Amino acid sequence: MHGKIAKKNCQKALDILTEEGQLQAKEFGKNKVWLLNQQNIPQVNAQELAALTEKLNSVKKEHDKLADEVKELNAYLKNLQNQLTNEALSDEIAKYKKLVIPKYFSSSHISTPSSRKVIKSFLNLKVEIILKFQMKT
Repeated sequence: MHGKIAKKNCQKALDILTEEGQLQAKEFGKNKVWLLNQQNIPQVNAQELAALTEKLNSVKKEHDKLADEVKELNAYLKNLQNQLTNEALSDEIAKYKKLVIPKYFSSSHISTPSSRKVIKSFLNLKVEIILKFQMKT
């Protein structure tokens, strides 16, 4: 006991517990090993053991189901974290509008303001659709 209890006192206490029947002593040469007397441990009822086993199995099934749900939610969370935020998506839309729209307005075949308006709305819609499609993949 690392010097906290004297060897003589420890030996005496273990011998008393052996005489009372709470422990069993086995000798191997000069060495003694003390074991808990298993006859003093109450027997488990077979019905109670079966009920506990059934309860354990149902809890394991529930645990497995919850673990699967956690995996699914973690995968969903990871997918959401990889997507652009609304602000980043708006920035990307503005960036692509600046790249695409001037090309079409600089061409000479667009002459009327109404045709420019139609083309501008079409291009805005096209850029947004492309970005949203890229977000889904």
